Formats: sequence, structure tokens, C-alpha cells
Amino acid sequence: MRFYLKNGYEVNYDLNYFSLPSVDHISKIVIDAITIDSITLEQFGKYYDDHFMHINWQNVFDYQKFIQDITYFGAFKDSKLIGVLAMHKTGKIFYIHVDENHRLNGIGELLLHQGIQTLSPSQLSISFTNNASLSNFVRKLGFEKQALSQYEPYLPL
Repeated sequence: MRFYLKNGYEVNYDLNYFSLPSVDHISKIVIDAITIDSITLEQFGKYYDDHFMHINWQNVFDYQKFIQDITYFGAFKDSKLIGVLAMHKTGKIFYIHVDENHRLNGIGELLLHQGIQTLSPSQLSISFTNNASLSNFVRKLGFEKQALSQYEPYLPL
């Protein structure tokens, strides 16, 4: 870090890692009028463009395009995409997001349940930067914060 700071970089984001050693307690919940289906990377990217949230470099779409076995899921209400999940078959979550108007209703957990049912991982992991809502969500589900953390330094131009 001293090297980056000495060369004019600033730390903009802290990157934290969380893991869930067992997925057994992520249960299917029924939410009226919500369906979960597989979606394409293009649909996923459109949702992201409409609901921008910073993604750390390990999870960006340009990186995801080169990784095999990522499945994209969408939560739909009245045919409108209101939440998304990108999950690798190993249980690594690249991205999860629910539209702010539909949060706190179990949709994120429903997306995770579908990912678990489809891909059969024995555990889950996720990394993300400075996001209290996402941190609270994963902790509520039993994810544990890992000792490893990183910084995302940027050079002001």
C-alpha cells in the first residue's frame, strides 16, 4: 500500500470476502408473483446498466465472459426483471442485486436458493466492496467474514 500511496494513488474501496460453509439452511421461500429463471449475460448486463453498483475487478463482466460455468439468474415480477444473481458452479457469487424498491422481501435469498438448486455447490463465497446493505444481507444468511481483505487503489487523473 505504501508504494501506491507514495505514487499518488488513493484507496477508494475496501474489498471484503465472505463465505458460507454450508448451504443447507438456504431454503426456498414462496413470494407471490415472483419467479426465478435463467437469463443471458446480455440481460444481466442490461440490468446492471440500469442499476449501477460498483463491482470489484475480480467480478466485472469482462472478466466473467472468460470464465466457464457461470449461470445467470433473474427474479421477475410481472415480467419485469427486479433482481439478478451470477453464480459459478463452485458456489462463487460474482454478483447479486435486488432493485431497491423490492428489497427486504426475500428475493435475494430466493435467487440464492435457485442457484443452489441448479448448481449444487456445497458452500458459497462472495467478495464485494464497501456495501453495508450487501454485508448485512450475507451476514443475516450466516456468511462469515474472512480474514483476507484488500484495497482498491485508484490514481486520480
